[in-house]
Amino acid sequence: MRIDYFVTLQKVIASGSFALAAKEVHVTPSAVSMQIKTLERYFGQSLFNRTGQNVQATPFAIELNREMTSVVSYLQRLRGSSAGRLEGTLKLGTVGLMQPVVLPHLFGNLKKNGHNIRIVCSPGRSQDLIEAVKVGQLDAAIVAEPEQARRKQLEWQVIREEQFYLITPPNIDYVIGQTDPSDWGWVGYDRASELGRLSKRIAESTFNASPPLIELQSLPAVISMVASGFGMAVVVLPEATMANHYGVNVYPLSDEKPRLRFSLVTRKLEKDSALIDEIKRCIAR
Repeated sequence: MRIDYFVTLQKVIASGSFALAAKEVHVTPSAVSMQIKTLERYFGQSLFNRTGQNVQATPFAIELNREMTSVVSYLQRLRGSSAGRLEGTLKLGTVGLMQPVVLPHLFGNLKKNGHNIRIVCSPGRSQDLIEAVKVGQLDAAIVAEPEQARRKQLEWQVIREEQFYLITPPNIDYVIGQTDPSDWGWVGYDRASELGRLSKRIAESTFNASPPLIELQSLPAVISMVASGFGMAVVVLPEATMANHYGVNVYPLSDEKPRLRFSLVTRKLEKDSALIDEIKRCIAR
């Protein structure tokens, strides 16, 4: 009997759905049904009451899952490691701002630890990546954590918190009490994003900023527009060298201002995944 079938059993019990379990174990719903039927034939007992879209585990299924959980975890560790060496594939989403900051560090630690973990990277916007994790299209994602982050199904591990800065064109010096930012045009980051929403709020509350003349989806594009003299902006700078490259003036805002939190988001159903645990450790180091 393959241990994968017992993993599938765990996922069906946890999600209450063959379709959701199929996304978790990366097979079709019909394959999930086949695996459950194989277990039922082997043990000679029904594992689920199949009524409607959701399925309900029988007392025997719950008992079987409880007894097999530690066994499955042990066998997975043996199968996935050799003297601590992990193998497998993990689908990871990453917002553009964090790719040059987190990925080199992550891949370097994985290599140093001798793991053979293949990471399939998917770029995207935070809200899209979060939804992809929720429905099982991605195993994990590095995103800008929303202020009202969903915590019922998802787990969040903070990677870093970014301070906000006012940036001005090279020929404009900002002096508190002397420079009136409201007289200048503003360059905005896409307000549909967490960065865009927070930066717009800070610009309006702190500098009485007028509505942005333009909104962009790229931080380098925002900084470049400011450097050209088009206007000012409130941004985060995960890479300090980015501002230096464009020659803009940079003014850190008060520590009392909100910070943009970047986190690794995973499903709570994956809390026992050795691969995800190792990814978390490698990012945190």
